[in-house]
Amino acid sequence: MRRKICVVVTARPSYSRVKTVLRAITEHPDLELQLVVAASALLDRYGTAVNYIESDGFPIAARVYMVLEGENPASMAKTTGLGMLELATVFDNLKPDVVVTVADRFETLATAVAASYMNIPVAHIQGGEVTGSIDEKVRHAVTKLADLHLVSTKCSGTRVERMGEEPRKVFVTGCPSIDLAAELADDPSLNFNPFERYGGVGELHELNNGYLVVMQHPVTTEHEMARKHVMETLEAVYKINLPTLWFWPNVDAGSDGTSNGIRSFREKYKPENINFFKNPFIHKWVAAMPDVHLGIGATVGSVVPTLGAIIPAAVGVDIGCGMMALKTDLSASDLPDDLHAMRTAIESAVPHGRTDNGGRNDRGAWADPPGTVLDAWAPLEPRLAALVEKHPALRKANHLAHLATLGTGNHFIEVCLDEEDSVWLMLHSGSRGIGNKIGTYFIELAKEDMRRHFINLPDADLAYLPEGTKHFDDYVQGVSWA
Repeated sequence: MRRKICVVVTARPSYSRVKTVLRAITEHPDLELQLVVAASALLDRYGTAVNYIESDGFPIAARVYMVLEGENPASMAKTTGLGMLELATVFDNLKPDVVVTVADRFETLATAVAASYMNIPVAHIQGGEVTGSIDEKVRHAVTKLADLHLVSTKCSGTRVERMGEEPRKVFVTGCPSIDLAAELADDPSLNFNPFERYGGVGELHELNNGYLVVMQHPVTTEHEMARKHVMETLEAVYKINLPTLWFWPNVDAGSDGTSNGIRSFREKYKPENINFFKNPFIHKWVAAMPDVHLGIGATVGSVVPTLGAIIPAAVGVDIGCGMMALKTDLSASDLPDDLHAMRTAIESAVPHGRTDNGGRNDRGAWADPPGTVLDAWAPLEPRLAALVEKHPALRKANHLAHLATLGTGNHFIEVCLDEEDSVWLMLHSGSRGIGNKIGTYFIELAKEDMRRHFINLPDADLAYLPEGTKHFDDYVQGVSWA
């Protein structure tokens, strides 16, 4: 029987430390990886590391939203408590043989406490180090909760043993991120464009002649000085004038001050040598049509590509709306001089128009759908029923009554000619009532998820559904159906 190894990744730097560990577990025939992604690793403002974890091919067993907003000591303490509650549930469901936790963050402490009280052995990576601040206290506390110690240096191993841990349970492995450094040593060239991969804000630079990489986190015991500290670093980097890739801080007490300092410096000085990154799930660029215009939730006529998440408001509520054209075997000379009869025939055959405020007597809906419509509805009905079973609020919407109609909005059929006088039929159509219901419902559901997980966005309509969650899967199912 394979042993189940549960690795908990709670932040972007933690993933880089254990990426090769995850790869080794996955490739081992006697081990099963249970990857739990939690805390800031799930949040956009801290880089949405989960997107990169998934793009690297690692399946995620559970997501744990546990970060309380505030970026102060109280919110750190409360996040730790919430993490213990949520992680205990995850461990109870997964029933791992061992839990692996990394380094010294407050989420690491939550992981170790929850697993220890559930009698699940804990393997701790990078214990025994001395750094000062609250991190050192957490690291040593986790050491006492851990059963297996995977330390980076002999000195760290000695410290762990002096804390009373059995030498046979202490292994000097080095920091696993050295594996990534070794891979880079084999190929030291920068073989990808960081601006294309990570997006970011600022001027694009040529990096072949040297550059800086900066990531500054707040000192949690001096969190009230975080803004001052980062401003000093920014001024120094600005004066050095080398191309700089600056990454967003972790979620810690004081990170709000660090982030605010970065934003204000960027707006005031507009430093041409610094590009700021936070690894958002918006992928590369946003596209806009020539007639793009204001809309509710997102601009109409825009495309917002994402990785690892979907923003329902950016998709909109007119799901499936589009144009289709069919070339006939007729030419202009085959058409009558007066097209009134043709228009009347189309209007008689295809329901259209709003005459009952969306009710069954609307001319844009079928009062009694014909057989051809019922035949087309037959394979669609069970798929909608499966979705409605999970989301009953979708039951009350026009679906069958709007199938094969122009509905009650701006959809139309147009008879037109091309440059060679061939006759075409142009159809502007969409999913109408039921599509609007699905779109509106999941927009509100995404907003509720953001509130429940304490995720504050610049605009509520940017609420998103993370890939791998139940709501994400149901939304994709609904959009595909519509």
